[in-house]
Amino acid sequence: MTEFYMETYGCSRRYLDAERINSYFVSNGLKRTMSPLTADYLIVVSCGLTRDKEDAVMDAVIRLKRFKGRMLVYGCMPAMNAERIGAVYSGDTLATKNIDNIDDFFPEFSNKFKDMGDANEIITVFPDQSWRGVRKKYLSNPLKKFISFFIAQPHENEGLPGGIGFDERIFTLRVSEGCLGSCSYCNIRKAIGTIKSKPVQKLLEELDRYPLNMRLEINLISSDAGAYGLDIGSSFPELLSAVLNKNDGIVIKFIQDLHPYWICKYSEQLIELLSTRRIKSILTAVQSGNPRILKLMKRWVDLGRFAEIIGRMKNIYPDLKLRTQVIAGFPSETEQEFQDTIEYVNHCGFDEVDIFAYYETDGTDSAGIKPDIPRKIVLERVNRMRRSIRARKRISI
Repeated sequence: MTEFYMETYGCSRRYLDAERINSYFVSNGLKRTMSPLTADYLIVVSCGLTRDKEDAVMDAVIRLKRFKGRMLVYGCMPAMNAERIGAVYSGDTLATKNIDNIDDFFPEFSNKFKDMGDANEIITVFPDQSWRGVRKKYLSNPLKKFISFFIAQPHENEGLPGGIGFDERIFTLRVSEGCLGSCSYCNIRKAIGTIKSKPVQKLLEELDRYPLNMRLEINLISSDAGAYGLDIGSSFPELLSAVLNKNDGIVIKFIQDLHPYWICKYSEQLIELLSTRRIKSILTAVQSGNPRILKLMKRWVDLGRFAEIIGRMKNIYPDLKLRTQVIAGFPSETEQEFQDTIEYVNHCGFDEVDIFAYYETDGTDSAGIKPDIPRKIVLERVNRMRRSIRARKRISI
């Protein structure tokens, strides 16, 4: 039987892509193997968000291209850093925004990718323990640094156990792909393209895949959730209302990537929907608490209005969990401007905060902003914000 092998890196959306690609291959009579040694096809689902993610993808490409199988590198990195991949690999690549063109690489397949439908679950693949002996065999030969290919790569849950984030154990609705943003530090849009919303009716049909005679918790994910519907004559509040009205037992456990702009724009509708107490947590990335830095980031956030609205959201539903993200060490950020971010985050009382050290990517607008902040100072700011948030949580308990 023809076999395929796959490794996946990145966010929950790329893991859903991997599940759909898996279904595509299986429906065409292929068998998934835990080893690249016997695989006829080798698939790398990639991420290019951070240097660490890029490094992991590059390691996979270098390892896997040594085998006989035909390789396809899919995902965000082929569009975000084609030069780096091209330096070591000249084979097939496919950017995230072009996933529907995957049939072009496999014209021999009778079942087409568009007919697979989106995935609503992520199935974690663990190593086949029978390979332990084979791995041991290679420990003392020149291939030893490549032995990790025998381990299927488990994905990283975007939330910590018990935390606020994507939970792969529950039903997931990917409501759209792509983004309307133009953040100066980000080149992900090169990979994912502009907003592409699924029609509300199609999403409700996806919900029909699971019985609704019971309490159903779902993730609602997107690269730019608030922009949902603007390309198809709908809106994000309309989507939320339709999902919640589908069945009284539906609970939205997590909403991914709801930009503060959309929280401000749709504030009244969101507060009304939160009063149902059926929306449990939201990721809304503020990125900075300083207006000048936000302007350089090309992120529209009225900091005062945003803080006031999330305060109202918490008042209407005290159990609502809010998670945010911030970037430390953005180019030209002064010490006082970083302190503004610490104070803003603590003032807003977010339940969880993801702190990212600024990472410069070639081709982004922020790469031309000077002066750069020395790496030592960037990392010190990250650690200082962590200490401040931990101290605030201890005081609030």
